[in-house]
Amino acid sequence: MNAPRLDRHGLTRPLARCAVLTVLAVAVVSHAQEENLLRNARFANKLNGWEASGNAARYSVMQEFGRGPVLRYAKRKDETPDENSHFDQVVQLVPGTLYTLLVQSRATPGLRPVIRVASMGWQTIATAMAADTPNWQTIHALFRAPEEGKIRVQIFGGAHGEIRQTFPGESFFDDLLLRPANTAERERFLSCAITISHDQPLHAVNRLFFGSNTLFMIDDDEALADGSIARHLSKMPCTLLRFPGGDVADNYLWKTHSLDNRKWWPSKQGSHTTDTDEFMALCRQVGAEPILVVNLEAWLLRGDVEGGARDAADWVRHCNVTNAYGVKYWEIGNETYLYSPGKHKRLPVSARQYAQAYLQFSAAMKAVDPTIRTGAIGHLHPNVRVSLGDHRDEDPWWPTIFDLAGDKIDFAVVHEYALSRFGVPLRKRDSVRTFREFLRKNQPDRHIPIALTEWNLNKKTEGTASEKALMLAERIGEYLLGGVDMATFWPLRIGGRTWGNRGLLSAEDNTPQMSHRILAAYATRLANGGTALTTTCEHQSLFCMAAEVANGPTYLFVCNSTPEESGLTCVIDAGQRTLEKGTVEIIGATEKTPATPPALTRGEDGRLQTVLPPKAFAILTLR
Repeated sequence: MNAPRLDRHGLTRPLARCAVLTVLAVAVVSHAQEENLLRNARFANKLNGWEASGNAARYSVMQEFGRGPVLRYAKRKDETPDENSHFDQVVQLVPGTLYTLLVQSRATPGLRPVIRVASMGWQTIATAMAADTPNWQTIHALFRAPEEGKIRVQIFGGAHGEIRQTFPGESFFDDLLLRPANTAERERFLSCAITISHDQPLHAVNRLFFGSNTLFMIDDDEALADGSIARHLSKMPCTLLRFPGGDVADNYLWKTHSLDNRKWWPSKQGSHTTDTDEFMALCRQVGAEPILVVNLEAWLLRGDVEGGARDAADWVRHCNVTNAYGVKYWEIGNETYLYSPGKHKRLPVSARQYAQAYLQFSAAMKAVDPTIRTGAIGHLHPNVRVSLGDHRDEDPWWPTIFDLAGDKIDFAVVHEYALSRFGVPLRKRDSVRTFREFLRKNQPDRHIPIALTEWNLNKKTEGTASEKALMLAERIGEYLLGGVDMATFWPLRIGGRTWGNRGLLSAEDNTPQMSHRILAAYATRLANGGTALTTTCEHQSLFCMAAEVANGPTYLFVCNSTPEESGLTCVIDAGQRTLEKGTVEIIGATEKTPATPPALTRGEDGRLQTVLPPKAFAILTLR
């Protein structure tokens, strides 16, 4: 079949008649004769019964040859991504009953529409994403109606970004069906098949993935005095520590151990805060590699990039010549690309300005110690044009920096605080792999590590403690599947009304928090080496990742988002590899989790089986 023709906006022109007939040959049978709880499910009455949220102009009804009326979503490439646009219908259901939602859809290549079932309070009940194909396909979601019975059926024609943005392209919808689940669907809802392909390894897990950010003004002398921070980090184990912080680094002067502007964030300084030598002592106690963030912003404000480069070179000399600390990794600036008027960034910087400053800093620092590695910073999405205040930079950030300084970039630094919604698949691996491909195309002869030096759940993320633990566990697994090389969770410790207790350790007494337990679940098993494996999972509410340790076990990390009290039966197929036995450990489950972990049994067909409790993060050790 010929590929759809695109107009100048990247939208498809009407398909030729022969192309439609080919597509229809693979379309599923219409649901028109089945009981349907949706009104106007085939859009014969145009948009009646449906309500657009966000930009209503995105949705319209058009005639498609051979099908009749279909719902169309359309967005040009030059239109803003910062909108939350979806098409909804409210339906009253029987509380506690299991239902099936089926939607036929097709989209332009690269666009993957999403259907979502939400409560009237906008909490996700179920979600499903289309495959990346231009052909008609059926998107399928199974869900149990909430106690109030009333739900929203939502169509996200422009997909469903992590911060609720939509994407350019066209998608089409037809023949929606909402009905009670049948017997086969009810059985499938309570079971899942997981396949681990040992013969399809993805990549090695980098030991420097399991790191944390320190904040010089919070992780101070008093906090470090009793050694509990070092003990908890060592036990995790934490393999990488970042200093002096994120935005604080662009207001921190290492020589005087003071702030460039005392009125600017973090407005704290003094001898009681942690300096370079004290930080290095912490790294030695923990057994972690250090990574330092060089102040770029203060020197740009002064109009003295050359002076900033000399200052950074002196810091390298202090660490690696005078004291022989052997600091290998150095970031040039922090989030310089995220200017907006506020208390964190003090001036806008274009991609060209950053690239030129990066070259000066890197050259001066490597003149002192040529073995160090310097990292350039930017968005995870390669082609973002940054804000310069009243307008956006005409040059895309990463392409411009690689054009001007690509040969001198040793690693690429990105940050991630994308908003998560419980029950919605994150698929962060796709974004990481897209960025990896960008790096590979720009520097085909060498591997440029991806350093995720700040990440966490977004502070606006909603959910119970168990739900947030599952979202955190899934995020870690997605980053590992995508191939992130180095990572430092943000932060080690923090408190207060704005941030809450979102650190690895409590800001009050240094005790490990849920995030420490989740990260440690991966780190204790993979920090000394492992290989991520291709893994498939046939359930909309399950995330899974498997990794194999040389001469050791296979670990399977599973996030079960279903609330079913009876649990979810998981059958594990290792393909050509024979797995005889294993154990199951549950972390972050609900209060109804059994006191003893679920059993793992081996069936006559050689497959392993277990029953996971509701809303549980499980680690299976398989041998």
